[in-house]
Amino acid sequence: MTTRLAWTDATTSFILADVLKSVDDHLDDNPVLRRALVLALFAFGAVPQIAHLLTRGAFWGDEAALALNIGPRGFFEMGRPFIYYQACPWLAMVAIKTSTLVFGQTEFAYRLVPCLAALGTLPATYVVGRRAGGTLVGLIAMLFVGTSAEVVYYAAEHKQYTLDALVAAVLLILFLRVLKAPGRIDRTFVALVVFGALAGWISLASLFVNGAICAALGAEALKNRRGARWIGALAGFGAVCVLSFLVHFNLFVAASDLATSKDVAKYWQHSFAPFPPDSLEDLRWYAGKYFYVFESPLSFGQRYIGGLAFLLGVGMFLRRKKAFVLLGLAGPWLLAIAASMMDRYPPEGRLMLFMVPSITVVVAFGAVTPIRDRHTTLQILGVVLVMALTLPHLDQTWRHVTKKPGPDIADALDNLGRRYRPGDTVYMAEWDIAQIWDFYRPRTGLPADGYVRVRHIRQFDEAGRFPNLPKFAEAIFGGARVWILAPITDEVLDPKETGRSAENYAAFITRYLDRHGGAQLDATVIGNHALYLYDLRGAVTPVGPDATANAAERGIRSR
Repeated sequence: MTTRLAWTDATTSFILADVLKSVDDHLDDNPVLRRALVLALFAFGAVPQIAHLLTRGAFWGDEAALALNIGPRGFFEMGRPFIYYQACPWLAMVAIKTSTLVFGQTEFAYRLVPCLAALGTLPATYVVGRRAGGTLVGLIAMLFVGTSAEVVYYAAEHKQYTLDALVAAVLLILFLRVLKAPGRIDRTFVALVVFGALAGWISLASLFVNGAICAALGAEALKNRRGARWIGALAGFGAVCVLSFLVHFNLFVAASDLATSKDVAKYWQHSFAPFPPDSLEDLRWYAGKYFYVFESPLSFGQRYIGGLAFLLGVGMFLRRKKAFVLLGLAGPWLLAIAASMMDRYPPEGRLMLFMVPSITVVVAFGAVTPIRDRHTTLQILGVVLVMALTLPHLDQTWRHVTKKPGPDIADALDNLGRRYRPGDTVYMAEWDIAQIWDFYRPRTGLPADGYVRVRHIRQFDEAGRFPNLPKFAEAIFGGARVWILAPITDEVLDPKETGRSAENYAAFITRYLDRHGGAQLDATVIGNHALYLYDLRGAVTPVGPDATANAAERGIRSR
């Protein structure tokens, strides 16, 4: 059976290699075929993005927080200052605000702009790939973007990360057009300057892309002695982009509490590059972060294969004497790492989504090179590489197509709003309770200050105790009607690594309340959340060692 499967896979790879080689030979001479393939791949990538937009439920904390920075404010009030530890470029907020004015204060309206940006990234990546390495490179790069589970996820996320990717792709398109005829100050160059200046108001990550483009064009100009006029124009391009970015940053982003928050700094601390590296562990950080990008946000099937494929693509660009193209594509990543060394930018996860178009093009170039070879073995290796990077996560990406919306946190708050009585106490076991409550409060009729907030009650110290439990008891014990809204989903994690209980919130809290005399009056399960009503008049506040201990967690000692 195993031999038969291996033979089938090899046969499939051989057939695909032959088909791709034939397609590549005729693509440039057959515009009808080329357009048909682009439309097919666009549809292939667009369907899960749109499906995810239409089936995704309520906001989570960061989405609600950003909505509260946009919805209730006028165009020139947004981001001045930001609240709830958010930061978003002003023009991105303008686009989202416009969407809410057309479609109302709904989750769909807030998420529509990110979805349109994700849809635009598909053909934009194709154009980047085609200009950088040919039509087949563009098609495969487009396939990589269309099968990225994280691109699909953020297509329905009320955040600006897909805009980062689209802006980067457009800048690279203009860069490659300018590089095709360097030294000419024409309409294309003017378009690059204008859009480069505006990009800083749409995407903060555009600073890295503009920097790499300026470096690539400058290196090409110096090598080929383009003259003082052209070099001066490039210097002007760089100055305009930097100045525009700084004006926007100081008017809006610098006013965010994100920049001064100790919690945010602690959260991203592990993502900043150790510089200068002075140990083997520091060097491992660089290798680990390099390969992790191919898992998140690129969602390649195997991150190590993705990392090696990228290096293959780098080698092929250099072999084809396209070093300046490569610098424009890979340079933003290097600048992000440099910013990380200065503790200014964490180069991982969603914050690297702006690199999706350029990295997929480099990887696609590495995969296409053996496909174009005359040797059948190399052709098959190229096809196997593409399949290894796309197939493993394909089910995860397309799962959004068949996903059916179910009850969520908004439904739980609606239920609470119908049963709430004046004087009730509400404790919502989410760390970002304030923004979720505030966003959905107008729909539910719940009062503005109708909840208590005690954060990190599941965090334990080195002695295995929970130091925030006394604050929790003080806030809710003694109440005749105390509502607890908590997730019931189990968390698969190592308590020693995370520093918090591995129990879900609902199990942790109800066990604590039952143990100390709470009387449960009602329990309602709504999707992934449970809504409990307790009478805590008879609850006894624990003292001594019991005040900070939770029975099932006594065995935990250190992280």
